[in-house]
Amino acid sequence: MKSTIQFKFPELFGARNLGVNVGSGWDKILDDLCQGIVTHCIDNDITCPLILQIKEKFAGLRFYLEYETDEISKLIRTAEALSFKTCESCGTTDDVEQRGNYWLVTRCSECFTMEKK
Repeated sequence: MKSTIQFKFPELFGARNLGVNVGSGWDKILDDLCQGIVTHCIDNDITCPLILQIKEKFAGLRFYLEYETDEISKLIRTAEALSFKTCESCGTTDDVEQRGNYWLVTRCSECFTMEKK
């Protein structure tokens, strides 16, 4: 099943049903990133690169494209940095930290507490 972002930005996903393997708390970060990439491509009259992978690794967003311009690279680095300050579960930026035993995750205190129950 395609995620909402795949329907919103078909020029970045193509016809593929690519898994978006991050929590919904990062939806706004991904939406802003994809919009920034599409806008950059339109403004510079270049073909949008296809997304190869979107995932969480070491508590942060990882976003891979088939190619990047310098501007797209900056957009991606900004989004990845924001992910470390945003709860992957609920999207808040209040009281967020990275922790975990075997798998580091970025969560707010409330989501960490809810996950333990």
